[in-house]
Parts: sequence; C-alpha cells; structure tokens
Amino acid sequence: MLIGNMSAENEFVSHPAAIQRALEYLKSHDFTKMKDGRYEIEGDKLYVNVERYETTSTETIYPEVHRRYIDLQYVVEGEEFLGWCPLSPDLKVHTPYDAEKDIEFFEELMPDSNFPLAAGGFAILSPKDVHRSHISIEGNTSHVTKVVAKISVDLLKK
Repeated sequence: MLIGNMSAENEFVSHPAAIQRALEYLKSHDFTKMKDGRYEIEGDKLYVNVERYETTSTETIYPEVHRRYIDLQYVVEGEEFLGWCPLSPDLKVHTPYDAEKDIEFFEELMPDSNFPLAAGGFAILSPKDVHRSHISIEGNTSHVTKVVAKISVDLLKK
C-alpha cells in the first residue's frame, strides 16, 4: 500500500505508467460536479467509480481484497479511516472470492491498522492489500465524496 496527497509536487513520477495515468485523471477532473457512477478511461482496464456516502462503524463493513485490479482510492471531500493489513492465510474469509465482481471479504483485519484519509489524500492498494474504507474517525460521521480508480494488474505487466 502507498499513500499520498494530490497536492504533493512530483508525487506521480515514481509510479508505474498506468498508475500515473489514473492519478493524472483524478487530478484533472472536478468530481464534486460529476454524478455517482462509473467513468471509463481505458475500458475495463482503467476506470473510476465516483461515490458519495456517510462514514460508519467498523461493525458494518467487512475488509476486502481484489485480485484483478489495483484500487486507487481518492477522497475528494470529507474524511474517513482506511483500515489495512497484508493478505495472509491467517485471515478468516467472510465471503469467498467472487470472480465476476473481483472481490473477497474477510471477517477482520489482522493486524488492524487504520489511518485517516482526508480530502486530497489517496491510497494505492494492490491485490496483497486487504482494506476497509467508509469508517468514521473517532465516531464522527462524515459525508465523503470518493473516487476509486480501478487499474487492471495487466497494465502493470507491460
């Protein structure tokens, strides 16, 4: 997992080309004026989902992982905790992998690491990064506008 902020100078130069393209797309659009939904950049290989929600408690959200896509989660407005742990055989599966949706859910993060992700912040999560978003910081609900770029792992093999 990598974390960063859209305002950081030269933030993107060290990332693979596909991640740089996703970051440039995120930086160049005003998502506060866009409707929720999917926006394709390079078809199924690179696209973004715009979503708005209220943060909640950890009891209502299961940690997840993806196999075919890297998540680049960018908070446009609001703030939340993003939970993380490395993928491990010690994790107890809650919902087995669904290949069509490219998602598997776990009971909990082990170890459970949380960090705040506020407006302008982003996290890059690989298929080895189990993560849980939408979590309120210290019980304070926040309205979040988030964009999740989905980057096919195939784009990084080139």
